[in-house]
Amino acid sequence: MLPFVSWVIVIVILSSQPYERQSLQGFLQEHISEEIVQTYAPNVTYQSIEFVIRKTAHVIVYAVLGITAYIALHLFSKRRINRVLGSMLIVFVIASADEFSQYLRTTRTGMWEDVVLDFLGGVIGVVIVARKSKLIK
Repeated sequence: MLPFVSWVIVIVILSSQPYERQSLQGFLQEHISEEIVQTYAPNVTYQSIEFVIRKTAHVIVYAVLGITAYIALHLFSKRRINRVLGSMLIVFVIASADEFSQYLRTTRTGMWEDVVLDFLGGVIGVVIVARKSKLIK
């Protein structure tokens, strides 16, 4: 249960930071020259690179949430289907609450597309852990 609760706290902390504090564009410009970007990916901007990184992070963060939720639900149910459906519901509720709270902030933008992306990440995590636990038994 502790890994699940800890991960939810990480999500809340990351979500509460203003976009400017999380922006990667300065880091990217500092470590990847414009020449390299244009040589290997013409028409790609630092903004588009950051977009891909941020959306990939959504999937990974919520995959971990799905995994920790599935494991935490083992305390309450031995049936795999209950853990799968329960953890997917938990992921959806947390993703929705997270985006809604961002929608209410002036420094962030909550988007339903991110809920879908977060949920997809959660499903990936749940499927991975459910299949692994099936193989172990």
